[in-house]
Amino acid sequence: MLRVQGRDGYPSFSLLRSTLPNEPDLAYHCLVEVTESIQCPFCGQTFELAIDTSIATQQFTTDCEVCCRPFEVFAECEPGEVVSIEIQGG
Repeated sequence: MLRVQGRDGYPSFSLLRSTLPNEPDLAYHCLVEVTESIQCPFCGQTFELAIDTSIATQQFTTDCEVCCRPFEVFAECEPGEVVSIEIQGG
């Protein structure tokens, strides 16, 4: 386990190693999950979206954090990097 201590003396985060044989480590997920700044196609608000880059080509629906309208996200990824991202409103 890796613990990083924050300025106030409390741990700010921990990375846990999996003890199960077929479970990936949380440290691996920290390397492949990337946040991208996206803009809602309806209200124009910009917000952060976490994308799992271990999946090369993905399409999913998410909701705007502000106006709550759903929209489609299309992403092309390489491990640790979002190569391209496209947002489409309904």
